[in-house]
Amino acid sequence: LRTVLDTNVFGVVRVTNALLPLLLRAPAPRVVNVSSNMGSLTLRTGPVMAAYAPSKTMLNALTTQYARRLADT
Repeated sequence: LRTVLDTNVFGVVRVTNALLPLLLRAPAPRVVNVSSNMGSLTLRTGPVMAAYAPSKTMLNALTTQYARRLADT
């Protein structure tokens, strides 16, 4: 679980936060993340996806928050 979260969530946060000063100065900032339909809370993914699915759900939520943060720049 930790490895998947480190890659799919915390890695994205680290890289995006590192680039945030540049994004805030950009005329049209964009953050693009790759997710999947496994990030949907409505899917019943089962134990095989016990780490992957929640990590993509978290990535989707984080991407939404970054979009809100950058919307007015």
